[in-house]
Amino acid sequence: MSVTNASIREELAQAPSGAGGKHWCLPLPLALVAQGVVVLLLLLQWLAGWATLPAALAMGVLAGGLVALQALRGRGSALDAAEVVDRGAATDIIDIGAPEPGTPGAGLLERDRAPLRSVIGELRTQAVRVAYEGARLRKQSRAAKEDAAAQSELTSEITRASTETTQALEDIARRAETISSLNAEGLQLSRAAEDQLKEAATGVESASERLQRFAETVSRLSKAAGDIDRISGMVEGFSKQTNLLALNAAIESARAGEAGQGFAVVAEEVRDLASKVADANQEIRETIAQVDELIRDTGQGSEEIYEHNEHVREVLAEGTARFQNMIRDAEANHVELEGIGTAIEELTNTNRETYERINEIDRRSDTIQEDAERADEFSANLREVSERTLLGLCQVRTHEGALEALLARREAHREKLVERLEAMHSRGVNIFDTHYQPVPDTDPQKYTTSYLEAVREMQGLIDEGVKDLPGAVYSALVDVNGYLPVHNSWVSEAPTGDPVHDRDKSRHMRMFNTNEMEVRRARNTRPFLMQINLRDTGEVLVDLSLPVHVEGRHWGNLIFGFPVEHLLQG
Repeated sequence: MSVTNASIREELAQAPSGAGGKHWCLPLPLALVAQGVVVLLLLLQWLAGWATLPAALAMGVLAGGLVALQALRGRGSALDAAEVVDRGAATDIIDIGAPEPGTPGAGLLERDRAPLRSVIGELRTQAVRVAYEGARLRKQSRAAKEDAAAQSELTSEITRASTETTQALEDIARRAETISSLNAEGLQLSRAAEDQLKEAATGVESASERLQRFAETVSRLSKAAGDIDRISGMVEGFSKQTNLLALNAAIESARAGEAGQGFAVVAEEVRDLASKVADANQEIRETIAQVDELIRDTGQGSEEIYEHNEHVREVLAEGTARFQNMIRDAEANHVELEGIGTAIEELTNTNRETYERINEIDRRSDTIQEDAERADEFSANLREVSERTLLGLCQVRTHEGALEALLARREAHREKLVERLEAMHSRGVNIFDTHYQPVPDTDPQKYTTSYLEAVREMQGLIDEGVKDLPGAVYSALVDVNGYLPVHNSWVSEAPTGDPVHDRDKSRHMRMFNTNEMEVRRARNTRPFLMQINLRDTGEVLVDLSLPVHVEGRHWGNLIFGFPVEHLLQG
């Protein structure tokens, strides 16, 4: 069925008025924000390869058409999206849900609102995706920044170590060269000493041979002396016989009287000669005895000298052999030292090249660290922009899609919790107590309050908050200061003293106000607030916070954390 201009004017005339008598429409500033964000997101998708350029341009034209529609209608709220973000207080909700059946102008309103709900839904999905990826990028950029800093520090340490290694290698090379030079001199001296030892051994060997020959000569002399003594004994016998014959001749000549007187003279001369021969022979024998004794002493001495010389020869031979082994070892050491010197020289050259490369790495590490710091800054800016976009989108309710269904369940769960808190407050429990008492020896630090035990009675109800969404991670209450008295039971173990274990498994009775996201969700007074939570456990989750008011007074928020896939799939 066609729609005429008259019918449109008629339905516009019948459309319900908003505050100040103005017809409802999407605020122009918010539409401008939406247009810019859609175009930005789709261009980012195109750059990332998620969408084609025509699709990005088509969605950009659609957003521009929405802005043109707002400008033509000329009606809008004075509420600026930036003010929505910056004020941090309760603001009006822009409701673009389907009008109630039978509402005057419902058809026209629905025709206006349906495409807006579609665009807002897509905008929410893409904004969540960008915020989620921005948070992950923020996480990775922080890690990269820390890694770059650590790498730079390690590179500096390696550079210092390499410098020290280079100096040590140069010192070792100098010392090795000195040792090699000294070893070469020692080897030369050892070789000269070896030659002298060989000469000494040759001399001792020659002396041994001479002593051997001398001993043989002495032995022959001793034998000759014995022969002389034997001959002298024979001469002594001949002398005695001659003396006896001379005596007999003298006796016979005496008997012959005057006729034998001449023979007697001859006999006397013979006897006298025999006596002289006996005396001379006695002297010879005495001399021979002395010579023989001297020969025996000489033989004994020469034998001792020979034995001593043999011992010296053996010692020299053993010493020469050991010296030769020492020279061989010294030669081998010299070869090894030359090899070590060559290896050290090569190592020094390699280390010098490594040092130059490490310096280059160090310079590049500094550049990487600077880039990582800039990337961290850019990621922080991107996350801030995406978070502000999400804050603005939290002012629009479409009553369609996964987020709206999730919000409806969270609001119902919040009402149950509020009923219990108001019941406690009505019976005198000071649930607004902010005198947080530190629990000793806890890390992370825990605190107690006067209402802690009363709130613990809500443990079962608090745990129910995550049962209706598979994969949900947490659902708990935090007061305006970020104090979380009772967490889900599976992360409310007694502290063990291990900071890492207690951080992950003992999360109750703690303060969660260490970053802007945690502070913002604790103080949130908008109907709902959607953010990306970079948890201290390393997870990246979507965080919903719904304000909790007890008897009209703001107590804190119900927080709910879940994986982003639940929104992207929806």
